[in-house]
Amino acid sequence: MAALHGDAFVKALQSETVTLLVGEKEEVVNIPKTLLSIKSSFIATFLEKSEGVLGMQGESITAVKMFVTWCYQERLQTLSENASLEERKQWKESLIDLWIFAARYDIAELQNETMHALIMLLNTPHLLNKIDIAYIWDRTASTSDRLRRLAILAVVVQIEDGKGENKKKIKDFEDFAGLEGFFCLLYIAHGVYLKQVDIPNLAKRPKKTKWQMFTQLSEVREGLMVKEPAPAPAPAPAPARAVAPFAPGEVIEID
Repeated sequence: MAALHGDAFVKALQSETVTLLVGEKEEVVNIPKTLLSIKSSFIATFLEKSEGVLGMQGESITAVKMFVTWCYQERLQTLSENASLEERKQWKESLIDLWIFAARYDIAELQNETMHALIMLLNTPHLLNKIDIAYIWDRTASTSDRLRRLAILAVVVQIEDGKGENKKKIKDFEDFAGLEGFFCLLYIAHGVYLKQVDIPNLAKRPKKTKWQMFTQLSEVREGLMVKEPAPAPAPAPAPARAVAPFAPGEVIEID
């Protein structure tokens, strides 16, 4: 998605306003129609028949407000490096809801920005708990879903991160046997971790956390990101018209 600049951005802001009715309480969120359509062609198809009002009763008000802010600023909000643990937990929940929202309305760029923010936030993977994992599974569609894959990565590092009595065991997640594909994904991701991250010789390990090493593996990173549509090519300039040097019968004066 190309960024808007100058007159194009001003015109988008000056377009008619669309009203979004969000959540069970149908809280009102307004946004210029053109701006919304540019950011999500999927939503634009609904706008054609919505007559200026679009119901989003099943969405999180926080996620929709974050999306609208992203539309205006063309970048995701950030969390302070000095944020408290409670603020980090709230931000985690907001990002999960935002990713689910972006996936539902096919906003690939926002999905990838949100995924990157989640990876950075979960540098301490224990921040993602079992309640979050169940929530993610309940709101995503298949085992190939990127958010499910991220949750599995966090589980793998949690299992391998501790030592002695505090070491997480796979059996701690036995109650997730009913979650579609959970243990299949866990088995695959755990194998990648043991082969690529759990290096016996610690001296060879780069100065990164296990989480950073894991999520930066190319095979892992590709499985977390959504392919963004290529920007529309710029229209080719019209070919110059050939001009005859002179018209037939024209008298040419030569000095």
